[in-house]
Amino acid sequence: FAQLRYGGPADALWRLAAIDAFDLTGQQEIAADVKGTLADPSVRGTVAGDTLRFRSSLTGTDIGNVRARGSFSGSQLLLSSFAGTAGNGGKVSGSGTIDIGGLDQHGPVMDIRLAAMNAQVLNRKDMSATVTGPLRIVSNGIGGTIAGRLNIRQANWSLGSTSAVAELPNIPTREINLAADAAPKARRSEPWRFLIDAEGDNRIYVRGMGLDSEWGANIALHGTTSDMRIGGQADMVRGTYEFAG
Repeated sequence: FAQLRYGGPADALWRLAAIDAFDLTGQQEIAADVKGTLADPSVRGTVAGDTLRFRSSLTGTDIGNVRARGSFSGSQLLLSSFAGTAGNGGKVSGSGTIDIGGLDQHGPVMDIRLAAMNAQVLNRKDMSATVTGPLRIVSNGIGGTIAGRLNIRQANWSLGSTSAVAELPNIPTREINLAADAAPKARRSEPWRFLIDAEGDNRIYVRGMGLDSEWGANIALHGTTSDMRIGGQADMVRGTYEFAG
């Protein structure tokens, strides 16, 4: 049994969840009573924040000035509402659930539903996109899926540029004089998947390797974070290509 009354940096608690795909910083207020076990916790209480910042190393998403409200029910955190501002000034709002049961075996299970309004939700070195429409982030605690059906307000794709997610090195270790039940179990993880359908009549820019072009397209962004695949149909609006002068 535990009682938690916390007012301070959100990242101090978020890092305990070991979610590598997303990061949460800013001031957070939590009041909760906890019973049960790590595998099957029972939590009652509330969580709130008014100046949070949500970032993703996978997509380059950066949402600031996030105002969030939620409550705990059993092992679930019910996010009744949250809203924030993207780096380009667009808006993102939504709600969802995060289940912290079974953290001794895997990461949190989540189902987050978002609505973007002219918001830059993708901002990688090789591609960026400002969109309007619904998004959904689902995870089983091992891997996850980012899905959506979006209208592209503006996008950029740089040919010959990659933005691979850096992986931590596997460093062999040998622990001595350690109690048998003290070592944490290694969590299994899988690459995150994309299931995003997006369309835009123009302002989809493809540049690099001599090409400078603008397109309209219906795009299917599938694959995983380690093997991204783009399909669909594109129609050129304008373009130039330079080769060897």
